[in-house]
Amino acid sequence: MNSNLAVLEPLDGQHYLGAWLNMTSGTDTPEAFNKRLGKNASVFHFAQSIPEQSGVFPPFELLDYTATDAILYLSVLPTKGLDAIKGRDLANLVDRCRRFNELGRRVFLRFAPGFNGAWIPWGQQPIEFVTLWRSLYSQLRATKTANQTALVWSPFEGRGYPFSNEPFSVKSDTENFNRLDTDGDKNLTAKDEPYAPYWPGDQYVDWVGLAIYHRGKAWPWVENSIPNITYVSDIITGANLPSLSNFYKTYVNDKKKPMMIAETGAVHHLKADGTPTDGPDAVTIKQTWWRQFLNVTFMQQFPRLKMVCFYEAVEPGTDYEGGLYLDYANTNDTKPDVLSEFLNDLSTIEGEFRWAGATANVSTWEPPNGGRGWEEQPDEGSKITKVALACLVLLPVLIVGVMAGVAMHKRWKRKKQEAGLEAGTGHGSRPGSINGSEAGKASVDMEDVDDSDTIINFEMTELDSPSRSPRNGSPLPGVGVGNAAEAAPRRASVVEMEELDADRERERLGLGSRASGSAWRDSDPETRTL
Repeated sequence: MNSNLAVLEPLDGQHYLGAWLNMTSGTDTPEAFNKRLGKNASVFHFAQSIPEQSGVFPPFELLDYTATDAILYLSVLPTKGLDAIKGRDLANLVDRCRRFNELGRRVFLRFAPGFNGAWIPWGQQPIEFVTLWRSLYSQLRATKTANQTALVWSPFEGRGYPFSNEPFSVKSDTENFNRLDTDGDKNLTAKDEPYAPYWPGDQYVDWVGLAIYHRGKAWPWVENSIPNITYVSDIITGANLPSLSNFYKTYVNDKKKPMMIAETGAVHHLKADGTPTDGPDAVTIKQTWWRQFLNVTFMQQFPRLKMVCFYEAVEPGTDYEGGLYLDYANTNDTKPDVLSEFLNDLSTIEGEFRWAGATANVSTWEPPNGGRGWEEQPDEGSKITKVALACLVLLPVLIVGVMAGVAMHKRWKRKKQEAGLEAGTGHGSRPGSINGSEAGKASVDMEDVDDSDTIINFEMTELDSPSRSPRNGSPLPGVGVGNAAEAAPRRASVVEMEELDADRERERLGLGSRASGSAWRDSDPETRTL
């Protein structure tokens, strides 16, 4: 292996060809794309959110179904904003890449792509972006078995920058605004550098890329038009940018980084019924676009540009394009004329590409909880929450168990006393006391106190004053310290004591007396409210 090459960088003169398919709706698959292409594509694109949505994952398994060693190209989108990303989210992402690599799947990891855009919640926040990027890169490189994952730094093309008056345009009088005001004129204009404020440092980047599209002649992008034949090279070199920012020189040649056209396509507008709108046909538009870079001359002009990924989808338009369909696909088999021309042009340079190799049918992906051990690692807060929930579940069980024990204990003592009374052996001491003469050490029987105060401490010994409630310290009515005389009238009838206890329990639970309180007795023990 050439030590001067970056992670996953092919040898000079070799290139990857990738595709971003509409896989989530089930309308296309990598297998189907390879069949249309007649080749095994080098790379397939997937996208996911960060933080992850619980149980929601891209259909990574579709890549396994190709039975090839194609590279997984993963764009990670901070759909809730950069502030929502925590350390555990980055750790989970690194662990996922590690597992893919260990199972033989190489990964291009494109974090927060299009970060200079103003229409996405993670856009135009260079300070937060650089901080997260450096943390992610450091964790990735500290994970030795994730060494087949390349981190891709990929802004959106600079035409139209700074994309003013968009939902997430940077606000003035902020540190991020000052960072983006590269010419220091206190204004954010097209003359400001569209890429430099987001650069995390040479040592934190493996690959660089640009997203480059032809959407039409001019905004609002509703008319079909033929692309300028030098559009792609002009974007790469900055020839058509007011800032004259030469992406290829600054971030590729000078920094010696391999480059990719991270996503690309030329749109052909369709009406709702599938017929084209006015203007040039799909073949003319799309072929003019792909021929700009699918040729040997272009590849020799930009030798470090080593990958191109086509956006192969038809999507509904929004805003000014509402009611239209935007067809970016080159290999749509419903447009055989476009597909035929694409394959013809590709055949002239197919030797320039490094195609995916065939492999055995192996599984490199199973969703979390599927036996691969890729579950999201909970933070300490979630651990505490789980403990609290466990306590809430176990506490009622504990209370019911203690109450049952109290009832059994009381019943045993009453039976014992009843047997003693019938035998004439009663000696005037309180039930449950150690000795009738030991007033200072006597225990208080449960029938002399409110049950609500004795759920746990159903028998108090000399360690606690028997005339105080264990909850609030207030005197219990009618209870002295070992006063046998006060307790004597209550021992006249064991049956009366049992009935009194039952009534007290019902009243405590709000169920009324025995005459109206069969609900508690007949209710389901699992649903009783304590």
